[in-house]
Amino acid sequence: MSFGDTLEAPNNDHPETSVDVPTEAASLLATLQPGERLILTLRELEGRSYEELAEILSCPVNTVKSRLNRAREALKAAYIRIYGNISDANIVLESREKP
Repeated sequence: MSFGDTLEAPNNDHPETSVDVPTEAASLLATLQPGERLILTLRELEGRSYEELAEILSCPVNTVKSRLNRAREALKAAYIRIYGNISDANIVLESREKP
């Protein structure tokens, strides 16, 4: 699946609703602060490692992790404002993360 594909929105109330990835993702990212947008783009879209982000941003790896966490929380809050709450059953964790 590429970034331009359409994904199903994780909303049990309207399962037929889909998200147009480029438009919706851009709208959500636009709600973030520039630093949050940058770190999420570098990590999630470009696949940069924590170490690469630390070098790019000239900060320690733990600072990168903290900033990513805050950016993800801001993105989640933006999503909830637009689409409603996300149930725990619809949250997909990456294989490297544990619930």
